[in-house]
Amino acid sequence: MRVAQKIETMYKYREIEDVSELKQLSDQLTKRLQKQLKFPMTKVVGYPSGHAEVRVHFGSKRGQDVPWWSSELSQNGDAYVNLIGRGDPESNAFLMIDLQFNVPIKEFGRRHGGAFVQDIESGAAVLAHRGIVTRGMSRVRKDALLQEAAATTTLVETSQGATPLLLVASLDSPQLVEEITDFAEEIRRAADAVMTQEAAEAEIESKPGVRALSQLIDGRLGDYFDEFCGKRKLPRREAVIVEVRHGRVVQHLRAQLEEVGMVLKSQQVDLAIRKRDAVLLFEVKTSMSSTDLYTAIGQLLLHSLVAQEQFHRAKVRKILVIPEAPNPHLRKRMEESLGIEVLAFRWKNGVDIEFEKAALDALHR
Repeated sequence: MRVAQKIETMYKYREIEDVSELKQLSDQLTKRLQKQLKFPMTKVVGYPSGHAEVRVHFGSKRGQDVPWWSSELSQNGDAYVNLIGRGDPESNAFLMIDLQFNVPIKEFGRRHGGAFVQDIESGAAVLAHRGIVTRGMSRVRKDALLQEAAATTTLVETSQGATPLLLVASLDSPQLVEEITDFAEEIRRAADAVMTQEAAEAEIESKPGVRALSQLIDGRLGDYFDEFCGKRKLPRREAVIVEVRHGRVVQHLRAQLEEVGMVLKSQQVDLAIRKRDAVLLFEVKTSMSSTDLYTAIGQLLLHSLVAQEQFHRAKVRKILVIPEAPNPHLRKRMEESLGIEVLAFRWKNGVDIEFEKAALDALHR
């Protein structure tokens, strides 16, 4: 019994595989999205292989970049097909799909992209995605997508062992629509980037002795350790919402810094920016618990050793990204004794993120 309990608590999340429960959760998702996306319209939606008229629900009647969602049964009735995107409700142009969340409701299987997982501690339900994405008629390589996307990836307990899934949004989140549509938009961007990167790498690898920088940093850092899984001080259901938003912080940070240099990332390193004479190495935490802070410091110190080995002529700057600025004394000790810079951020309306201006400006120099 003790061994079984230890195995069960290795993971924070368990995949929900019971189809009746999946249908129930899909119905809950539908009700909550319909409450926030109040304007149904019939629109032509574009697919890789064609287009079709679909009943979609918009967040408003007008605008250039309005979130929309559609849900219907698949042709054989074995899954709910959820389509997500952004568009202009007043335009007659095709609506382009950013992502599909197809959830099985008759027989459980993993060939659909959509999934639901349960927080083992609190029982909270979280919408997830398997990383099954196509561009044109080609499947995007999942491992490359997980590496590229600024989204929260975690190992989930399943009946067939652990598997990595992308966490999208807690069903309890008050910003459910924003989190789903932002996730879909980021996955679409990441998928396009992967396809472009693979084409470029094919050309690079044809030259002897040359490898892409993104491959190098991932290969070097990937051998160390997975993200730490620790408890938060927040109530667990609230903590689930905060944890899922980790990817949103990384995404906003990348947008602020992508003009500074070459963007690098791996499943172990949240974000790295390769400048001409320096490497900016980031570790993002969404809580201020002592466990998270200690873990972040350790991760930055270890990852900086690998980055220094790889980019031996560049200065490696270690940056801790946290939701509150530490007291001045602690900040000074971290910077002077550990060489770790601090970039604090705050949530605005639970969706937008505002970084410390002075600390952000310093990263551009």
